[in-house]
Amino acid sequence: MNVKSLVSGDLYSNSEVVRMASELDLPVQLIALLHSRGLTDREVITSFLSPGVSDLHDPFLFTDMRQSVGRILSAVKQKEKILIYGDYDADGVTSTAIVKRYLSSIGASVFCYIPDRLAEGYGLSKDVLDGFLSEHISLMITVDTGTTAPEEIDYAKKLGIETVVTDHHECTGSLPKCVGVINPMRLDGGYPFKGLAGVGVAFKLVCAIEGVRCPDKNCNLIAEEMLDRYGDLVALGTVADVMPMLDENRYIVKKGIERMKTGGTLGISSLIKELSGKKPELNSSTIGYRLAPHINAAGRMGRADRALELLLTDEKEEALLLSKELCNYNLQRKAEEEKILKEAYALIAKKETVQDPLTVLAGEGWHRGVLGIVAARLTERLKSSVILISLDDEYGYGSGRGIEGMDLVQLLEDRAPLLEKYGGHEQAAGLTLKRQNVERFIKEITEDAREKSKFITQQDGITVDMCLSTLDLSLPFAESLALLEPYGTGNRIPQFLLKDVRLEQITALSGGAHTKILAEKDGLFYTALLFNQKTALFPYIQYDDADLLFELTVNEYLGRRSVQLLLRRVLPSGSTLAEMQIEKDQTDLLEKGQIPPLHIPDRNAFVKVYLALKALDKTNENVFSLRRLTKENDLFSTAVCKLILLIFEEQGLMTVEKLPHEDPVLAGDLLSFKLIKTDKKADIERSKLYIAARALSGG
Repeated sequence: MNVKSLVSGDLYSNSEVVRMASELDLPVQLIALLHSRGLTDREVITSFLSPGVSDLHDPFLFTDMRQSVGRILSAVKQKEKILIYGDYDADGVTSTAIVKRYLSSIGASVFCYIPDRLAEGYGLSKDVLDGFLSEHISLMITVDTGTTAPEEIDYAKKLGIETVVTDHHECTGSLPKCVGVINPMRLDGGYPFKGLAGVGVAFKLVCAIEGVRCPDKNCNLIAEEMLDRYGDLVALGTVADVMPMLDENRYIVKKGIERMKTGGTLGISSLIKELSGKKPELNSSTIGYRLAPHINAAGRMGRADRALELLLTDEKEEALLLSKELCNYNLQRKAEEEKILKEAYALIAKKETVQDPLTVLAGEGWHRGVLGIVAARLTERLKSSVILISLDDEYGYGSGRGIEGMDLVQLLEDRAPLLEKYGGHEQAAGLTLKRQNVERFIKEITEDAREKSKFITQQDGITVDMCLSTLDLSLPFAESLALLEPYGTGNRIPQFLLKDVRLEQITALSGGAHTKILAEKDGLFYTALLFNQKTALFPYIQYDDADLLFELTVNEYLGRRSVQLLLRRVLPSGSTLAEMQIEKDQTDLLEKGQIPPLHIPDRNAFVKVYLALKALDKTNENVFSLRRLTKENDLFSTAVCKLILLIFEEQGLMTVEKLPHEDPVLAGDLLSFKLIKTDKKADIERSKLYIAARALSGG
């Protein structure tokens, strides 16, 4: 496969890069990496690696900020009742928690409401507003929502409720007519950074309120004080919502992580302890892949209120119980996710065209709370945009994730007459439509995506930051990469490539859920970890040659620090690539109904393969790697194994379907199967395929 390295040899040895690395006392590889990302000025590099409070912008640069602060402070002074209306994801929950904590601290009378994802969906609801009539609410502050709800905000006004909107979503259509719309995405706005999360905007609101309350304090001092109080909440919501880790977000998240390390909000500290038993190494990856999913899980399962309670409680016992509850929600979320993923793969296998730029699938009763995360997994697997729709009674509820260059919101906007509701970001969107419109919607949006994809520049192969040699895999370089934290959109974790390594050992971790590899090159050995890769589905075997695509990290064990590779992909190379290509050519012929010259399997081979699949079926693991199944049963080749499977299908013993794979040479390696219960006794000797194969081989 074609590999493009962003750090060329010329840049790597550039005299300016070498000089700057010497002056800053940093590895030359790190400076070359920064240069490849457009950071070539020494002051810019220094600021990027060491962000400070001076990187934060004045909150009053937001349009409508001053009048919104004035109205909120008036409500506090007059003892008016204030409603904070949030969203059910981690960004919305942390936004709600910050504004609630702050306003309560200055004496406000505050209520919070987060809609039920499953029963009410995203955004403001007239029914919910009606429910607050008896509370005599006079001011509502929306967080992480509200920009696209002018009708609901007008309705609130008729009920005597004024509104301040704080949000960060795209501003489509007319803005709500209210006290203020504080949103960095406003076309008429003057805020210089568009990448704040909803929680970032909420944080700016409380900074602005504090600034008016304490005019003697300068903007930076107030920001530092607010980050000391709420920084971990801002960091959690910002990372969870996949905001760009650039500009002021770098300092905000950095300070938030520092607060997590020193205790911080009791609920977050309790959840960290529940997940690991101790404080793990905290960074943006820890937040994104461990903390955020548990906060989001509560919302996905319809209990975002419990996540909010965790972030608001100051009672240790309650925090512990809520943390355990969120962990249980996450387990439920995983189960629902796997169920939908399995059904989605089955639908993909039946599609005539698997490689569409946009794949839209609909399923009965899919859990709406996990559609987005399943769509994200499919997007990564298919390398294309994905929309999943759950069919429930009269409606379909969809969630989509997109690839760079394809604007999902624009695609939905072009289908607006078919939709009841839609919104989101360019690469993450949601929708609601009537069941009767689903088929037409899928047809039209798929055709539209095909047309638009003609104008998207397709990348041939994969892109890495650097192709490394064993000389580059040094501990100082691995340690220096920590300076790039926090990672995120716009500042992705560097991806490296090490070519032509030998896989000396392949070991299953956590019962086979993850895979550990001992890799050798130039007589040196490296530990490589492949998380969320079931060893049983890993198509490589001991002594295969491979290219490793990875993130470079540091492992510390018994006081000893060493280089460690966190694998993202394993690509075949050398003799292994040649072997796989030959095997693929043979299995492709079999699928076309042509039988290449093969070693003819004996009865014992058929028995071993059937028993292996039967054992998998008992564990409900109905997915396998063709290559690994071949090797584990000592068969001559994957083509022989595929022939056995095709004969089983012919005999009515099972069905087998291909699942998509990101590597072309391994397309067809990942298979799903279903055993068919039958009283009919299979007769392999009478199989037409078996007879044809024997005749071809002269047997």
